[in-house]
Amino acid sequence: CVIIANAALVGVEIQWQATNLGMSVPLSFFLMRQFCTLVFIVEFVLRLRAFGFGGLVCGHHVGWNVFDAIMMVTMVFESTLDTLDQLISSEGGTGGTSALGQLR
Repeated sequence: CVIIANAALVGVEIQWQATNLGMSVPLSFFLMRQFCTLVFIVEFVLRLRAFGFGGLVCGHHVGWNVFDAIMMVTMVFESTLDTLDQLISSEGGTGGTSALGQLR
């Protein structure tokens, strides 16, 4: 559910960027992406605590669990880049969209 909401958010943000060329992305998109990342981390940690590490890597849904772990690491990495991008753009830098976010 979080992945679908985040994918929809990315689509809306890219559409906004395409129709507002040259304008900086509103802070609301950044905050929503950060919220999605936080929810996804909390969800993953709760599953890890409920099933344990062995349950996640040896259970029936090991493929989905590995996929979720890769998505979580990617989202945390992108979130870190987005935060640095926001700090740079707030200090007068150019800022911009993360290439990793566009790839995702």
